[in-house]
This record gives sequence, C-alpha cells and structure tokens, in this order.
Amino acid sequence: MSKIEFDINSLCENENFEIPISEILKALNKENKNIENETPNNIKCSEIEVKGASSSIYFNQGGTNLFISIYGPKETKFRDKIKNEESNVETYIKFDKETNKNYTIEIHNKIKKFVENIILTKSYPKCQINITINILSSNNNNLILLSVIYNGIMMALCLSGIDLQSMCLSKSFYNLNNDSSILICIDANEKNNILFIENDKSFSLDEYDKYVNESNKGIEIIYLKMKNFL
Repeated sequence: MSKIEFDINSLCENENFEIPISEILKALNKENKNIENETPNNIKCSEIEVKGASSSIYFNQGGTNLFISIYGPKETKFRDKIKNEESNVETYIKFDKETNKNYTIEIHNKIKKFVENIILTKSYPKCQINITINILSSNNNNLILLSVIYNGIMMALCLSGIDLQSMCLSKSFYNLNNDSSILICIDANEKNNILFIENDKSFSLDEYDKYVNESNKGIEIIYLKMKNFL
C-alpha cells in the first residue's frame, strides 16, 4: 500500500481525534489521489500512517470517499470502576453538510451498532476503542453510503489487528420498478451466511430472493478486491 504520513497531534481539532477534512484532502492531493466518482465495485484503498492510530485508511467505493482511523484498544483511566468486562466502542463521524446532505443520525446509530456487533469486545475487557470516520465526499443514497462505510470500517479493522467476530461485507441494490433500495451484509468467511438485511421499503418474496442471489455475486467481487489490500 502507498502511505501518507502526517502527525495526528498537529491536526487534531479536539479529543475526539477528528482530523480536519481540508488537511486530509491536502495530504491525498500530494499523492495525486484524485477524489472522483467510481462504480460501486471499483475500490481504492490506501493505508495512511497516523501517529497514535492502530490503523488509518483512505477508502473509495462507488463515489464515496472515506478517511477512517482506529484508535485502541487502550485501557481506560477508570478501569477499576468499570463493571462491564467488555470493551467500550465509540464512533466519531465527521462530514461536510453541503456534500453529504443525505447523512442522518439514523446512519450514525446503525454504524455504531454495526461496529459493536463486529468487534469481539470480550477480548478487550475494560478497554476503549475509538473509530473515526471522515466522509470526504458522497453522492449516494443512505443505504449505498451505509454499505460503503461498512466495507471501509471492515478494511480498517482488519488492518488494525483487532479481534473480530466475523468478516462482514456489504452490498446495496436499487430497484427501479418500485424506487426502493436494499442492503445485504454477508459473512465473508461463510459466503452464504447473511448477517443482516436493511431496506427502505417493503419487498416481495420474489424480490428478496433476487437480491440475495445478486448480492452473493457482488460480495464475491468486493471480497476479492479488498483481499488484495490485506
């Protein structure tokens, strides 16, 4: 992977580890990485060295460009007072309101739940794991955006070395006939194991079967492309 190095201490805006989007774009432009729209199966991923982070990546898929960093796991300051024996996972999401008008609090909550279900939190008792997601650009609807974020998070987590419960890959589809979308997440280790499905409208059983069959093809493509970076 190509690497871009910059000091997290000089770019942090606050304790949430958020790096200014302008600085990220500036670093990427130095490496001649043009941020542009691409088809959903086209993936670009570059590992970026950020001091203090377990892993950081620039991830592009389907016109959505993300900068994701994983911090931790680290022992909390008040470890002895915490009763929960599992790690606490926090997600911080930063986006530009003008270029990401479709972003909603609902997406934020889904991402947080996704991360908590993917990480094997029992491996890191009373520890803190922070995940920051900078949405640099996106021209997709909510489910496509969510699908790409899931895949980007998975790549960053794999590179961080954090123990995971499953390798989840996501694919979203759009139905022109009834103007609706569906998102399917599959366990990459067991290709036919569907972890969960999300949709924005009701689906008939025939449509459901069609999307599940199509998703297996799409997941295979994404899996092979992402595997090249690991």
